[in-house]
Amino acid sequence: MVYQEQVMRIFNQLGGIELSAAYKLIKAISKKQSDVIAKYKPDFLAGTRSKGISKEKAEELFDLILKFGGYGFNKSHSTRYAILAFQTAYMKTYHPVEYMAALLTFEMGSTDKVVEYIEECRAREITVQAPDINSSDKDFTPIYVKKTGVIRFGLMAVRGVGEKAVEAIIEERKNKGPFASLYDFCERVDQRLVTRGTMEALVKCGAFSTLKAKRAQLLAILDRAVEMGQQSQQDKRMGQLNMFGVASGGGGTSKPADVLPNLEEFPSAELLKFEKELLGFYITDHPLTEHEAALTSYTTATTRDVKTLAEGTEVTIGGMINKIKRAITKSGRSAGQPMAIITLEDLDGQIEATVFAENLADITKRHPKAVATEEIVFLRGKIDKRRETPGLIVNELIPITDSISRLTRWVKVEIDRVDGAAEMLKQLKPVLIKHKGNCQTFLSVPANGSKRALITLDNAWSVRPTPAMKEELEFALNGQGRVELAGEGSRRSRVQQQPLFQGAEIPEVTDETPIFAPLPGDEEM
Repeated sequence: MVYQEQVMRIFNQLGGIELSAAYKLIKAISKKQSDVIAKYKPDFLAGTRSKGISKEKAEELFDLILKFGGYGFNKSHSTRYAILAFQTAYMKTYHPVEYMAALLTFEMGSTDKVVEYIEECRAREITVQAPDINSSDKDFTPIYVKKTGVIRFGLMAVRGVGEKAVEAIIEERKNKGPFASLYDFCERVDQRLVTRGTMEALVKCGAFSTLKAKRAQLLAILDRAVEMGQQSQQDKRMGQLNMFGVASGGGGTSKPADVLPNLEEFPSAELLKFEKELLGFYITDHPLTEHEAALTSYTTATTRDVKTLAEGTEVTIGGMINKIKRAITKSGRSAGQPMAIITLEDLDGQIEATVFAENLADITKRHPKAVATEEIVFLRGKIDKRRETPGLIVNELIPITDSISRLTRWVKVEIDRVDGAAEMLKQLKPVLIKHKGNCQTFLSVPANGSKRALITLDNAWSVRPTPAMKEELEFALNGQGRVELAGEGSRRSRVQQQPLFQGAEIPEVTDETPIFAPLPGDEEM
C-alpha cells in the first residue's frame, strides 16, 4: 500500500465499509485516534470474513494498514509534490539566479535559512550583493550585469526599514530617477515615511555604497542632510524654491552641499558588525574568512554536517561566538554553579553549544577571555539530538590562537620542484630539529606529471607545532613551496599512515615511485 486511496478501496471492497466511513478511518489512522480505529475494526474483520478471508489474515492486513499510517499520503498530494519537485529542480538548474532570489525572499524572516541559502549561492558562484538604494527592490531581486546574473538584497530585509518607507523610496526612484547623493535622497524622499533611523540603517548596511561615498563620511553628514532635506520639503509644501535656489528636479543634480568630509572609512570589522546588526548576517565578507584555512585544517564537522551525524558523535567545530546565555545549574553535584549556552557561528550556519558547570570552570580557568562574543574558537564535544534542532555538549574550548599547538596532528611540507627536494630538505633540517616533537611530518614532491608523491619522514623529523615553526618553515622554503597543518579527523587529515620512505635522506623520485592516496582538496595528487 502506497496511497490512502488504496487503503480506502481495501476498507470498502474487502472490508465492506462505506467509502465515507473508510475516509474517516484512514484519517483516524494517520492521527493515531485509537477509539475511532477500534470502532471500525470489528466491521472490517466481519467484511473480510464474508469474502472468505481467515481471521488471522484479516488481522495481519489490518496491522499492515496501521503501519501504513506512519507514511501514507493521498495520491493527488503525492502527484502535486512530484510535479512541484520537478518544477523547482528545473528552475534551480536552468534559472538558478531567479530561483535563489525567490527562495531568499520566501525565507526572508528566517535568518538561519537566509544564511544557508546565501552559502548555497556562493557554492553555485551566484553573487548576493548588499542592499542598494538605486537598484534594490522590496524583495531579493535577480539582476543581470553584462549577462552575469547576481542577486540584489531586498530593502525589506534590512532591520529597521519598514514597508511604507521602502515603497516611498522605490516610487521616488521610479518617478524621478536614481539618487545622486545622500543630500539628494534626503531632499526627495518623504521624511514622514522615511525617518532618520531608516536612513541610518540604510547607510550602515551599505545601501549608499554605490554612490562612491564611505559609510563613515555619510554618517558624519547624516544629521545635516536630514535637516536640509526637511527644510527643502517644507519650502516645497509652501510653494517656494528649494534651499539650493532651484526647484527640485530629481536625481543627478550636483549641489554644493554634496561635498563630503575627508574621513577614513571604518575598520572592516566595524563594517561587518553593521551588516550583522542590520541584515542578520554578513553579506560582503565574513570575520571567519581570514581564518578559513585554520577552520578547514582543524574542524572535523561544520554546523551543516551536524544535522546528518548520529547522536553522541564526537566532533570539533570551529567558528565565532555570537551569543552567550549564562545560567545556574539547578541540580546534581554542580547545583548552584554557573553554566553557559554558546551560539557558535561558522561559514555554514549556527549551533547551540551547552557548556556544563565543571567544563565551564575548567575552560574559564585555562582561557579567561575566550568565552566572550566575537571570539573565534574551536569547540570539542558530542552531538546532542534530544531536541528538534541538533546541539553540542562541549567538553573543551580551544582559542584559535592556540589551535596550531593544541590541534595539529601532522605537518605537510610541499615542495614545488622535485630536482631540488634533497637540497631543500637540508635547508628545512635546522628548523625541524629546532622544533623537534611528536607530530608526524610529511614531504610532498612532484612526481609522474601532475601527481605528487607523499613521503613519510622518519620519527626523527617529527616536530612540535607552533606558529613560529610554521613561519620559519615557510621562510626556509623561500616561496618554493607551502606548509600545511591539520588536526586528527579534519578535512585535511586523511593521510595514509603507511610510510613510503623512511629516513632522513630522500631518494630520487622516478616514474616508478608509488603515489599515496590524495588529501581532500589536493586535486593534483
